[in-house]
Amino acid sequence: MTPKTSKLPKYVTARKGSLRYQRQYPTKLRHLCMTTAFTRPLGLSIKQATDDKILKAACNLGGVVY
Repeated sequence: MTPKTSKLPKYVTARKGSLRYQRQYPTKLRHLCMTTAFTRPLGLSIKQATDDKILKAACNLGGVVY
């Protein structure tokens, strides 16, 4: 199931009924992070998410989503 929009914003993925924000760390910094990606839940379920809620949650994490 997808949110009310047909397409999710960049860097937002749907997993197990909720939305997550995921970005890759720059290759020169990956050895410091011990992982390759930054992933955080947006706190929104797929069924109840709207475009505005998704964009607001992603921007609160520090990502600029277009």
